[in-house]
Amino acid sequence: FEKNLTEDEKEARLHGRFFHLSGLIYKLYGSINRIKRVPIERHWGMWFHVDTHPRTPHHAVWTAVLPDGKLYICGELKNSDSTNRVAPFAEAIKEYEMTVLKRRGDEIVRLIEPGSSTPNPTKDGLSIKDEFEEHGIMCRPGSKNRDAGILRFQNALQFDPSIGTYPNIYFFNDLEGIHYEMTHYVWDDWAQKAAWGRTDKQKPKDKDDHFIEGIHRILLDEPECTGMASEEYESVGSQTTANKVTGY
Repeated sequence: FEKNLTEDEKEARLHGRFFHLSGLIYKLYGSINRIKRVPIERHWGMWFHVDTHPRTPHHAVWTAVLPDGKLYICGELKNSDSTNRVAPFAEAIKEYEMTVLKRRGDEIVRLIEPGSSTPNPTKDGLSIKDEFEEHGIMCRPGSKNRDAGILRFQNALQFDPSIGTYPNIYFFNDLEGIHYEMTHYVWDDWAQKAAWGRTDKQKPKDKDDHFIEGIHRILLDEPECTGMASEEYESVGSQTTANKVTGY
């Protein structure tokens, strides 16, 4: 239990000291997590999430799941349509998957922002989720549990080389949008709210989170790889194996 806690959580849970969360949420994210792009093997699992908004551009993120359970954040896409229409973005998603990820849509598990099912009265009750489905992007709603998603993400980032443990999640280093969010996703200013006499539960600032919220929901969906290609892994001793890309 203790090894899965951050230093702040240890102070609170193990020693009974009060603390408030501040600064970057994913402090452990760094160069150890960024790897060069590699081809996505056909037998790897593939998860997709689209974060939708009426006016803010839709954001899509892809995660590959390796046979050893490691996760590669391998794709990002932001809607470039000036009016944030679904149709051109859906076509861009399909093109990205075919040309960059080399995967068919039926090989991908698709999730979507849970609020996307809200009917739009200006479109005869058609929801954003309905629009994506009309254009061949069939998704099911992801989890609303942001707190659980943050904890799972923090656990996936943890590492301690002194005892031979390394992160379980990695990011292709050409994904600049995700890299920006990971280095700007922060806790809301609790101290200021406390000074105003408010006792709100601490939560992240509602910005720089479109790709990250998608990763939260993918992690909570328990992504897995059902295939195995043993030639991708090499023995490093009698009881351990190393991934050829990360070296861990």
